Amino acid sequence: MFQRAQENRVNQMLVPGTTLETSVEAVQLSEQHANVYAAVGVHPNDALTWTASTLAGLEELARSTQVVAIGEIGLDFYRQYAPAPVQMQVLAAQLDLAEKLDLPVIIHTRQSLAEIWPIMQTWHDHLVHTHHPLADRPGVFHSYEGDLSTAIEITQRNFFIGISGPVTYKNASLKQQVTAALPITAILTETDAPYLPPHPFRGQRNEPAYIPLIAQKIADLLVLPLEIVSQNTVANAERLFRWRAIV
Repeated sequence: MFQRAQENRVNQMLVPGTTLETSVEAVQLSEQHANVYAAVGVHPNDALTWTASTLAGLEELARSTQVVAIGEIGLDFYRQYAPAPVQMQVLAAQLDLAEKLDLPVIIHTRQSLAEIWPIMQTWHDHLVHTHHPLADRPGVFHSYEGDLSTAIEITQRNFFIGISGPVTYKNASLKQQVTAALPITAILTETDAPYLPPHPFRGQRNEPAYIPLIAQKIADLLVLPLEIVSQNTVANAERLFRWRAIV
């Protein structure tokens, strides 16, 4: 998988955790492979795995130099694997951790953007008012599900918008309209592997080697050369995560 990614010019990868256990695995993977980085966090669908020791465990993991974000965290009201109040408590604890460690967040939303965006606005207001450096690079809304007006509000608060495989689907007109209206300086490319592979691999397992297909669709929508999209999205990721590729 790493070889296929490199053959397709995908040189940096971020592996997020979804539980404390998978966060451990993400960190181990990042420490074994050059240009692989980790995020640690508890996904909203796994919020019921949260215990009294989870926060301390995540903080310890985040001390690794390969950890560049807190995530994947957020709210998911589609699956409802955990009650909304539990999801919100777990999210709040991890936002506090991100602030403490000066690490940006990777935000998951599914049928929950209307609920989570006010929370993130309040959090960002606090960062601004306390002159926290994270206010300039608070995070990314991963695999963005919302409309253009909210996307613009999100980017105005220095968050990035993650564009993933579904933007290549024929029936994804809203995602395509949103992407076409975004500034290239606000976009990150991502896979959500092993889910959401781009066309023509829909229904198969996703992997980092498919990123160029997503980047090409973004280039088509923005009417930009693929190389410009590549250069900008690489720079955006470096600005958010403060990583540098080892070449």
